[in-house]
Amino acid sequence: MAPPARPAGAVVPYAEAEAEFEKHTLEQALAASNGQITEAARMLRISRATFYKKLAKFGLATGPAAV
Repeated sequence: MAPPARPAGAVVPYAEAEAEFEKHTLEQALAASNGQITEAARMLRISRATFYKKLAKFGLATGPAAV
């Protein structure tokens, strides 16, 4: 579900911008690693456990169909 639309030039709250950046970064790492969690976590220099927690936080799917 997309966030509500903002008027042109409106400032995005920091927490929202940070979350969008984090989700996008996770998606990029997953794509670059062809869905390999260990490799994606290594690229981001975080543990696999942390990577899995972040995937759950953003509702990102894992597995062959997700990539």
